[in-house]
Amino acid sequence: MELQSELRVVITGGPCSGKTTVIEALAARGFRVVPEAAIEVIAELSERLGVEGQKRWRSEHREAFQVLIIEKQAVLEAAASGGVGPLFHDRGRLDGLGYCRAFGAPVPPEVEAGCRELPYDRVFLLDTLSDFDGRAATGRTSDRERSLMIRDELMRTYTEYGLPPVFVPETSVEERLELILADLE
Repeated sequence: MELQSELRVVITGGPCSGKTTVIEALAARGFRVVPEAAIEVIAELSERLGVEGQKRWRSEHREAFQVLIIEKQAVLEAAASGGVGPLFHDRGRLDGLGYCRAFGAPVPPEVEAGCRELPYDRVFLLDTLSDFDGRAATGRTSDRERSLMIRDELMRTYTEYGLPPVFVPETSVEERLELILADLE
């Protein structure tokens, strides 16, 4: 399968849609990937504050949390640039904007600035999995209803910014990979 080497692809969706599983499967096939910034920020906060402390901090500082994510996203994207082959992102910069909109929260200026010049060529939006697992033990706070709301807002946000996502329904990881890779050929 021959894909453009400079292709920058976002894999997005609500919580528990299989994004990271798809990203890990792409990495296992030898593709370059950018990990999800929010998961790294949550892990760093949990290490510093404990799981319950980071949940409390995030709930009290939603805007600051989104700023930490957009900053981490920039670092991760810069570290992955310049390689050979397409680059797959576990979420993109517009996800923070979509999250703010989904929750009716103010959009921090840093998030708005990070969305002005987008380095992406294609976006795939994964559907929320029917066997939703909130993974509360890891410090995540979403439920299935919230995931679907976020999924729909991400579709609107990416479309508004000229990157209409290709919708990827719930199916096996292998079928999702084949759908994504076939679309990119």
